[in-house]
Amino acid sequence: MTKLSRRHLFPILVVSIMLNLFLNQVLMAKEYENIKNINAAAIDYIRANIPSEYQINSVKSGRIDSRLKLAKCQETLYGMTTRDFKVSKSYTVAVYCDQPNWKIYVSVKADISQQVVVAKDTIFRNDIISENDVTIEKRPLQRSKRYFFKNIADVIGKQAKRNINIGATIVANQLKAPLWVKRRQKVIIMAKNDIIQVKMEGIALKNGKENEVIKVRNLKSNKVVEGIVVSQGVVRVNF
Repeated sequence: MTKLSRRHLFPILVVSIMLNLFLNQVLMAKEYENIKNINAAAIDYIRANIPSEYQINSVKSGRIDSRLKLAKCQETLYGMTTRDFKVSKSYTVAVYCDQPNWKIYVSVKADISQQVVVAKDTIFRNDIISENDVTIEKRPLQRSKRYFFKNIADVIGKQAKRNINIGATIVANQLKAPLWVKRRQKVIIMAKNDIIQVKMEGIALKNGKENEVIKVRNLKSNKVVEGIVVSQGVVRVNF
C-alpha cells in the first residue's frame, strides 16, 4: 500500500467510526424501557421493606400509560418511597434510572396481614385477662391510630374496661392495669433488707396498682408508712 493510499485511508476510518457511534445513538434512542421492568422495580422495593413480622398476601402496581416512552435504562432500576417508609396499604414509589437519568412515580397497593391478639371468648368488664381468654390470629392490616397488641404476654393480667366481644381484636384503650390493692383492704406489709425480712398486717389507705407508692397503716403500731405495691395485697416498705 502506497503512502498516498494510507493518507486517504485515515479520514475514511474516522468518518466510519463517527458514523457507527451516531447510528448506535440513534438505535439506543429508539429503544425504550419496558413498563413491566418499571412495575417490577416498584413492587420489589415494597416487598423488600415490609418487616418479616407481617404477612404479604400480594403487592400490585398501578397502571402506567403504555404511551409513555422512557429511554431504556443502562443500569439497574431502583425504587424509593416519597416519604419515610411505613407499613401501609398503599404507596407512591419513585422508580429511578441513573443512566440515562430519569424517574417515574408508580402507585402500589399491598394486601398485608398482621399478627394481633384477639378475644377467644367474650371478655366482660372488669375481668382480669388470662391466657385462656385470648389467642393470636392473622388479620388484614388496619389503618388506625389505636395500638393493637401483637403478643399475648402484653395483655395477660390486664383488666378489661368494657365488654370485649368474642373474636374482637384487643386494643390498648380497652384495657387498664388492675388494682392490686384496694382502699381499706387488709394487706401484708413486707419490710426487708439484705439480712432479714419482716411481715406484718396493715390497712391500705388508698388504691394501688403494680409499682405504685401508697400509704398503709400498720395495725400493730398504728403507724402510717409509704410502700410500693409489689403484688396483689402486698406492699413493700424500706427499713
